[in-house]
Formats: sequence, C-alpha cells, structure tokens
Amino acid sequence: MQRFTLGTAALAAAACGMTAQAQITLDGTGIPSEGLTLRATQDTFTEFGNSSGTQASTGGSELNQIFADIDAGTGLLEIGITGNLEANFNKFYLFFDAVSGGDVTATSVDGGFNEIVNFADTIFDAGFEPDHGLRFEVGSGFLGVNAFDLIDETSSSVFSGSDLDLPLSGFVATDGVTSVGWDNSNDLGVDDVDASGAATATTGFEIAIDLAAFFGATTLPDVKVMAVITSGGGDFTSNQILGGVGGVGNLGTTSLIDFTAIAGDQFVTIPNPLGSTPMFDSDFNGDGNVDLLDFDILASNFGTVGGATMADGDANGDGNVDLLDFDVLAGEFGSTSPSAVPEPASLALLGLGGAALLRRRRA
Repeated sequence: MQRFTLGTAALAAAACGMTAQAQITLDGTGIPSEGLTLRATQDTFTEFGNSSGTQASTGGSELNQIFADIDAGTGLLEIGITGNLEANFNKFYLFFDAVSGGDVTATSVDGGFNEIVNFADTIFDAGFEPDHGLRFEVGSGFLGVNAFDLIDETSSSVFSGSDLDLPLSGFVATDGVTSVGWDNSNDLGVDDVDASGAATATTGFEIAIDLAAFFGATTLPDVKVMAVITSGGGDFTSNQILGGVGGVGNLGTTSLIDFTAIAGDQFVTIPNPLGSTPMFDSDFNGDGNVDLLDFDILASNFGTVGGATMADGDANGDGNVDLLDFDVLAGEFGSTSPSAVPEPASLALLGLGGAALLRRRRA
C-alpha cells in the first residue's frame, strides 16, 4: 500500500464548534463501554461454530456488534467490533467505502495471498463500493493484519506475528492504521442457534485509522464500513456480516453472493463531523488556520526524532519534527478554513522563524 504523507489532521474542530472525543483504549476489551456509537448489532446466529474462549480460539467465528466514530479533533476513524475469529485461518475482512473509485478485480492483491479476488464478482449493496480494507487472520502459530487499497491495487502488512502475540494491545501500526487491539477470547454473544445474546460480548477488535493517511484524501464524506467473515481461502462466506443478514444461513460461494437481494444494509455508515472542512497538514493546533501559533508548536518541538505526532509539529507524518515539516508549514502558511478567524501574521515573520530553526538545528 502506498505510504501517504498527508499527516494526521487536527482539522478545525474548534472553528466548527466541535470537541474531540476521548480516544478509545485499543486493547480489544471493554468495547461497548469505550464511548463509541453503536452502529449495528448482529441479528443472525453463527453457522461458523462456537468459540472455545481462548486466544487461539477453536470452534467458531462470530461478529456481534460494531461501534464506530470519527474523532473531529484527531481525524481518526475509531472502530470497535465485538467477536472473535477461529484460529484456522478464517478471514475477517473490513471493507471501507470512503472515496470514489475502487474495484475488486482479478489483479487486486491481498497480503500476497490474493484471496480477495473471490469478491471480484460479488454484488455489494446498492450505495456501497469498497475502495480500501483490512484483513485479519490467525492460525497454526501465525497472526496477521493486512491493509489493501482497491484503487491502486496494492497491499501491505500492518502486523505479522505469532498467535502467542494475542491479546494484541495498542500495537502501533503503519500505512494509516495508527493502532490495533485484538482480544480473541470472546465466548459470549451469538451462538449456533440464537443471536439474542449479541450485546453480551465485550471483547474483539479495535482499530484507529488516520483518515488522510489511509484513504489518501484531504476531505471525506461519511465513511461506510462492512464487516465480513469468510473461510480461510476467502471463497466461502459465513452469515457473520455487520450489519446483519436477517437470520439466514451461511451465504456460501463468495463470488455468487448478491447482497442487494438481502433485506437491509449489510454495511454501516459513520458520519464524518469534519464534512468538507479543509485538512491542513501543518494546522497543528486545529484552529483552522496555518499561522504563527502552529509555527510556535513546530519550533518548540523542533529536533524531535521518532514518536512525534501532528500535535507536536510533525506535518509529513514521518514521526520526526524537522526541516521537512517546516517546508510543509511554509507552503501552507496563511491557509485558513472558511469559518476560522485568521491570526494576523506575515511571511516575513515566518522567514525569521525559519532562520531561527536553522540556527537551532546547527547548534
């Protein structure tokens, strides 16, 4: 997957009258109590069996509830999904529809294994055209999370390790997936005869995604998400879909599925509070302006190597605060969102500040 350098945006939350929500704890536990909005609850028993309740879970795979929000203050899409994945290489796919374009074709790659091509002839719900996604799998001592881009048909490994790495807590990921948590020990929720307990599950998958870095776009409409569990080869799809397939059995051969023939939506929609607010890579304080206040933030953290965030002055998303970030700020200096109140500033002052940074760098 392409490594985008748009940075994480703080995105004019104050200017739009919005406040940032508390970020979730990405450890795969306590998901319903994290404060995210419930988007869908499973309405269908699982025909992929019942979990043994261990991290290397045997006997079943299920999806119970999905919680998700977009944090206006950080530009992060935060998702929590209760459930578990059997440790037999069953696949858990998260498909996203956020930008125009995207096609599951015979040339699409999926972490090198290409199982996703089984969706090439799948008919998705009306109004849902996947353009990006994530894939989770575990089995025989292996654990993997992959990201894929259905627009430029690339993919990358977000995490690769052993099933002994479970539970995965707050793993700092790459390619726009800022963090992953996964606790695979769920033994609550739906079973093989009844879906009434879906809301009782509390553990599963938690993901935080940087909108700009992952989707490669500076503005986004609402984000649609579809959660699907398939067989290990991806060619057979379970009845564990969020949101819901209305109590039917396994959907069967993946390439033959027509989701438009199933009542309701098999995806959920996460409203984007940022709307079309411009995303400025160097608006470090999130007030909608790129001005001397942002320069002060960059200057105070100049020379930081590794671990820096947008709020620290890392405009290009490489984890450092250096002259590359100053170049981004200089290019955007004076930019302002329509609803923001610009701070009086001059490029001459910015030039003096740049000289000061150079002196500081050489010191």
